[in-house]
Amino acid sequence: MDIKRQWFLANKDLSRNSINTNFGGNMNVDGKDLGLCSLRNNPKFANTNADNCVEMQLSETYNYTVKQTAQFGLSRKTYGHILSGIPSVSEVNKLLLTFSGTGGPVWIIHGVKIEPYHFAIITDPYVMNLSTIFMPFDGITWILLGTILTLFSILLGVSHTKFELTRVLKVHLFWASSAFLEQSNPKPFQQTARQNRMPVLILLWLILSFFCGVFYKGSLYSFVTARQSPTVPLSLEKIVKEDLAIMMSTTIGHYPELICPLGIILQDLLSSHVDSSSDSFSLLLTKIFSKTEWLIGDESELAKNISLGRNVQVHPNSTLRLPPTFVMLNGATDLTSFIQSMKYFSKSLVIKSQEETPFVFRVPWLVTRNFFYDLFSHGLGALVESGVYQRWR
Repeated sequence: MDIKRQWFLANKDLSRNSINTNFGGNMNVDGKDLGLCSLRNNPKFANTNADNCVEMQLSETYNYTVKQTAQFGLSRKTYGHILSGIPSVSEVNKLLLTFSGTGGPVWIIHGVKIEPYHFAIITDPYVMNLSTIFMPFDGITWILLGTILTLFSILLGVSHTKFELTRVLKVHLFWASSAFLEQSNPKPFQQTARQNRMPVLILLWLILSFFCGVFYKGSLYSFVTARQSPTVPLSLEKIVKEDLAIMMSTTIGHYPELICPLGIILQDLLSSHVDSSSDSFSLLLTKIFSKTEWLIGDESELAKNISLGRNVQVHPNSTLRLPPTFVMLNGATDLTSFIQSMKYFSKSLVIKSQEETPFVFRVPWLVTRNFFYDLFSHGLGALVESGVYQRWR
């Protein structure tokens, strides 16, 4: 431990020598924006990038100069190279194997971003119209009530001293309907009650109408005030079977140099099942890969355009108006942001599925395999263990 401590004390100051990096975001590489990564200066960490904050903080700690470049290589005054934001997919891993010797990039076990994919179904809510008044009772109940009403009106006419069909329709049926609908009209009541040989029928009908009215109004109130969730598919198999549109917006990088992790993950999974053309999982992946559209833009912008019925930008250079019901298949963080934005901008229902998908992408830190690896991994590990790195994220 003493030897390791002495080594870090002797090598922690890199004397402003250069470290190459693929710096992302809009921050200055000279560290002037390091204040944005401070909880004191930026309580909500607005407009920050976790990777940028790490690189700026460690450049201050180890006294090196961050040099933004896309080239990988070392020189006399360039001690190392930092790569971040690159997903660990098959093509990248194959490329890393070619640089497996000294001086090549290597994973840092700290700070690996592991992002599972989840999905949500966006659909229109139920629309209330005049048919709502029939919702509390089903069709059989309404037919039964109509039959009882007609038979009761005829029974009232038969129990009258003088039976007339026109009187049954004009007086008794009208009064029985009015009583059922809780409408008070004394004239038809007097015409029905006068010279009736079975007045108990009138009392029974009033009691039946009262209880039916109570049940009906209670059910109608519950139906109107309750938020009804439509029946939607909540599994990938059912989504593909019902041919719903599938969208994704999770990207890595900055426009126009964007990487779609899901597309790469699907290609990797399909390549591993290339000999399984009859396998159900392989067929599912193929259909998802062919159906998925890649939307361009942040989640709040997409939610606003969708709520206003506008076209959204689709990669690489086209636009699309989304259907009333579609599926958003995103990384967990981006999906949460999209759901919150949809709740703010739109009246559409957003139903998140609890199903675990087979799609997961990992984004590690890659650093030159030399003494700088020990310095950087030690500093990054300290940021992770302290919880600062998680707060930046």
